Parts: sequence; structure tokens; C-alpha cells
Amino acid sequence: MTTHHDNIHKRRWEKINADPLEDVRRKQIKNRIRQTLSFEEDPVKATSIFSLRRSYMAAASLLILVSVCVGLFINFNASSSEQVMAKYSTTVGETLSITLPDGSNVWLNAESNLRVQAGYNEQNRRVALEGEAYFEVAPDPDRPFQVQSDDLLTQVLGTRFNIRSYRSDPVRQVTVTEGKVRVKKATKNEGINVEKQSTVDLGVGEQLEIWPSEDRLIKKKVAKADRFTSWRKGILLFEKTTLRQVADELYRRFGITMLFADPELTNTRITGRFDDENWEEIIEMICISTNLGYKTVDSTATIHRTKTEMKGGQ
Repeated sequence: MTTHHDNIHKRRWEKINADPLEDVRRKQIKNRIRQTLSFEEDPVKATSIFSLRRSYMAAASLLILVSVCVGLFINFNASSSEQVMAKYSTTVGETLSITLPDGSNVWLNAESNLRVQAGYNEQNRRVALEGEAYFEVAPDPDRPFQVQSDDLLTQVLGTRFNIRSYRSDPVRQVTVTEGKVRVKKATKNEGINVEKQSTVDLGVGEQLEIWPSEDRLIKKKVAKADRFTSWRKGILLFEKTTLRQVADELYRRFGITMLFADPELTNTRITGRFDDENWEEIIEMICISTNLGYKTVDSTATIHRTKTEMKGGQ
């Protein structure tokens, strides 16, 4: 059944296709979404790619250092079920700024959780993260700051970095904007075994990507690392992002649901930046740039192919 809202969108699409002024606007929107943002990865500086299955070679050469890290990892996991000093959570469309007892600052993104372990700033500086957060860590050479996120342990003395660890994302990221961090990856369900661990050091402008489904780590240099913390300013950045991931991001930001009439549409990729647009404006821009259509009912948007797009695919 066609709703009044659908008729409005239908007339709007007809106007966009018929009106030359709207056609200009259409091209501007396409250019905006499809433009290549000015932060391409530096092809000159080599990206190191390695499999976790081969990481035992590096671990063996750093046995003493890794053994210390493994000890920290075991202790943290063993105490993860113990008392916590504080718990912080955000819901859809919410961010939270937190100042920890040692003066470290944390910005928690939407749909995220942070647990501060008991004894923080006395016996330890340990927190556990689910979701995404940006950290500005106060220096303390005697007590390293540790962040546990699933099977990752990130350790620093004093620095600024971002961790993105949503379980629905195909890739997790640790990005450093200042100082240095050490990231330790453990293989789940295999026990704490040095041969099943990988330790990666990151400096300013470096990022570690963790692909759990592929059992792979990628360390690389990134230009303008601050762009990975743009969410703190309410900015949405997409770079060759699938519509499936866009749907997850829009849900976290606005609490809206994106459905797809054709499952294949979820693999469509977009690039673009959105500063202060509402969710309907964002979806409209995406659909115009990809030659797709959409209809909304309350807070649900269904993405579908247009007749033009279907003809083009034949």
C-alpha cells in the first residue's frame, strides 16, 4: 500500500530527474559523496602484513618481553570477573566524556561500555572496553595504562589513541595520535601460549587493523590519524564503506534502522563526509549518489533499486 509519505518521495524523485536545477544539485551531491577524501594511505611507506599463524617467529625472538606481557594478560583476564571500581555505558546516539582517577580522559562513543577495574590508580591502571573510545592517558612510568578489548590488550605509559572494537564490525582498529602503544593479540580458545601471541608496537600516525575472521593483523601508516577520532565532533566519515557498515553506524548515531530490499545492496561502497546532516539527508545523499531509491516509515528506511538502476544492470 502506497503511503502519503511514499508519494512525497516519489514526487521528489520525479522532480529531481525533471528539473535542471535539481539535476545540478544531484550532481553536486554525487560529487560530494563520491569524492576521494584527502587522506589516502601513504603507498611509499611499506605496510607490514602478517598472519597470526606465523607470529610465533617474532614472539620467539622476544620471549622475555612477551612473557612479561603474557603475565599481564593472564592477570587481567583472571581478574576480569572481579569487582570493578566503576562502569560507564552509552546508548544509541550518545557519547560520554570521562575523567579517571589518575587524570586520564576517555571519550566513549555510542553503544559502548567501559569498566574500570578495582584498585585503579593504586595497584593498576586497567580498564576494559566494548565498542569505541578515545583515550588521553596521563603519564605514569610506574603503572602502565592497559585497555582490554576482547582478545586485545593495549598497553601504554602516556599517550593518545583510539580503539574501535565493535563486535559487529569485520575489522577492529587501534590508531595512535600521540606517543606509543603496545598491542597484544591472543588467540581465543587456545590458552595462553607464546606461540599463539602477537605483539605490535605502534607510534604516532600508525594503525593496527585486526581481522578476526581472517586471522590477520595489518600495521600501517595513516595520514591525518585524527580523522579516526572525528566521531568526537559529531562527524561521520566513510571511506569505501559498505552500506551494511553504514547501516550499523547510522543506527549507533541516530537509532534508525536501514533495511535492504536486495541483500546484494549491502555490499555497495561509498565515500563521504557528513557534518551536521540528519539521517534522512544522509540516506538521500547516499541513494542519489548510488542511483538507489528509499522509502521511510517512522525510523526505518528501506533501500531498494530504482528502475533506472535495474535497467542499467541488465
